[in-house]
Amino acid sequence: MAKFCGNCGMRLEDNDRVCGNCGMPCGDMPEVKPVVKPVKANKPKKGIVAAVICVVIAVVLLITGICVASVNSGYKGLLKKTVKAYINYDIDKIVKNASESYDYSYSSYADYYFQTKIDDSLEAFDYYVGYNYKLTYEIEDCYIASDRYLNEVKSTLAAKYGTFDTDIIKKVAIAEVTVTASSKSGSLKDTQTMQITFTKEKGSWKVLYIDFSM
Repeated sequence: MAKFCGNCGMRLEDNDRVCGNCGMPCGDMPEVKPVVKPVKANKPKKGIVAAVICVVIAVVLLITGICVASVNSGYKGLLKKTVKAYINYDIDKIVKNASESYDYSYSSYADYYFQTKIDDSLEAFDYYVGYNYKLTYEIEDCYIASDRYLNEVKSTLAAKYGTFDTDIIKKVAIAEVTVTASSKSGSLKDTQTMQITFTKEKGSWKVLYIDFSM
């Protein structure tokens, strides 16, 4: 069948792709595949990245804060406060955190007990090192005592203070601390081992005993 140009009507040969008269394309044209450009992945916005970083930092700070709070609020926190009070000769601070069992003795027994113990310790340092020295300490051990020891403490307190309700004591903790006195004017040194007994009463840790071995 004869082919004619759709634009100018010129007769075309079967293999013509372009009209020789007007240049109009005709016939079957080769298929042209569309060029598909790769889609680039959207980069996260700076604001989202900053927000994620802030959340991560906040979580880390929260966990750190919880850990610090737990250390400072338990018997280990009270241990540090007690040793620092000893070094600063702050008897009142130790008495403030004393076991409720002292309330069942005469009114000033807690003051007398802790002051006597600390005075004996410091006088020993005065004798061996002199009066001008610096105190440092190192915590050697700190642990929750066994139930057997807990019951022994409760029995001792019940015998000593008959009206004291020992059932308020739920746990006993023991700490061993090495205290060193170093002379500021020479090379003299002396050490003592401080053992502190804590009791957990009504949900709070208290100081029960302070003992020294020289």
